[in-house]
Amino acid sequence: MVLAVAVLLACTIPAGPAALAVEPGAPLPTVLPGSTLPSSAGLAPSLHPPRVPLPPRSDAQRATARRLRREAIESVRHIQLRADLPPAHHAELTDRLAALYLEDGVDRRLSDPPGPEATHAFEAAVRLVASLEDRHPTYVRLDRALLVQAHALHFLGRRDDALRRYEHLVRAFPHSPARSDAALSIGESLFHTAPLEAHGAYTVAAADPTSSSYAFALYKRAWLDLQGGAPTAAIDALLRVVHHTRHTGRHPELEAVALEDLVTFYRRSGRLDEGRTQLRALRRPELAAQL
Repeated sequence: MVLAVAVLLACTIPAGPAALAVEPGAPLPTVLPGSTLPSSAGLAPSLHPPRVPLPPRSDAQRATARRLRREAIESVRHIQLRADLPPAHHAELTDRLAALYLEDGVDRRLSDPPGPEATHAFEAAVRLVASLEDRHPTYVRLDRALLVQAHALHFLGRRDDALRRYEHLVRAFPHSPARSDAALSIGESLFHTAPLEAHGAYTVAAADPTSSSYAFALYKRAWLDLQGGAPTAAIDALLRVVHHTRHTGRHPELEAVALEDLVTFYRRSGRLDEGRTQLRALRRPELAAQL
């Protein structure tokens, strides 16, 4: 019964769209949550902060989602106080509560101006997952909870701690569905300071074509390949991004950016004739005309 209540509470929270967001900082362009990626003009954009569900965009939807989320948080906390709660149910509820606090923090972080409530929500998510890991180390979805904790640490500005959590998840859970998202976040964290390590992280993130991180990881790895003097691998990766996004219908904004960046990649490689042929085949003659 307790689990049924928890599932019901989970279903009351409207899921927001997966977001592209960035960490501002030269020389990368800035993309705000919910917007589309601009043409990189020869520079690879960063996808930080981590891609987590964002609240609905309209004020009315945000207010409704916030109210339902706060009700869910209070209900789950109340259920957790039951003395007869089985350990497995306690672990499930702790996991769900941490995810709710992360979502609440993201919502409040977008407020104008953001208040201390966002920090409190992220701190609560971090504490809850630490408790979950300590009390229920064999919890079946601990990997997903660790991803929530790492994201919360990132939003708190504790980037080194977040990186260690992402790395722990990748090492300790080699078959986890959360591994690709964690590896992508590692790549984003190391993109500027340790490109070789970032390249390896993107490769891990792009190992599973069914992962939501697949196309983003390929895109970022393509830029590292180009900057590392491997234009053939870079162009191949961008073409895979385009074909994947077209086939799945996901991330059309990334497809548009990858197509525009192919112009830059073909120019830098000196393979202009091949580029014109390929871009025409991709039904973008206006881009082919730029070569």
